[in-house]
This record gives sequence, structure tokens and C-alpha cells, in this order.
Amino acid sequence: MGGCGGGGDDGPEVPDGALTIYTSLPRHGDSATAAAAALEGQKLALADRKGKAGGHDIKLVPLDSAKPDGHTWDPGLVEQNADKAAGDESAIAYLGELDMGGSRSPCR
Repeated sequence: MGGCGGGGDDGPEVPDGALTIYTSLPRHGDSATAAAAALEGQKLALADRKGKAGGHDIKLVPLDSAKPDGHTWDPGLVEQNADKAAGDESAIAYLGELDMGGSRSPCR
């Protein structure tokens, strides 16, 4: 998860239990096939590490960035997905978006 400001010199606090990686991909529309392939690649990468990183269990949580009747990502869903990940203390990463323009930093 990107950020605009720096933190202190202390290392990050790591919550107890599994850590979460969120992935935001369009499960419907024009990019659904490519998104399914990307998700399978993410799952394979995690499985290759036996679901662990740094001694912690890692869970992958896929989020849909497209409406069922949409052709591409939906800005409202992308925002909801990012907010969900940002609000989760166990989140260590947010992988998104598959399509250009879906995610951008508000930093200038």
C-alpha cells in the first residue's frame, strides 16, 4: 500500500495472526480473462512460498473491481477495494489495478 508521507524511524508493527494481501481485479467485462490469469499467478506465487512470508501466514483476498454488467473497472469499486485494504490492520499489500488508470496516487 503506497503512502504520501513518511513514518517514524521505528519499524512497522506486525499484527498477530495471518497477514493479508488484497488484490483488486475486474472479474467481469473485457479484462476478466486476463484478471483470472493474474489471480492464478498470484495464487501460484503464494503457494510457492507455502502461504508464508517472514514466518507469517499470508492470505490472499481477491476483490472485484468491475460491476457484473460493466465492461471494465469501476471507479467506485476500486475506491471501495482500496478503502477496505487500508482499513485492515492485517493488510501488508494491495495489488491493483489490472487496467491502466484504475489506481493512482493522490500525491503530487
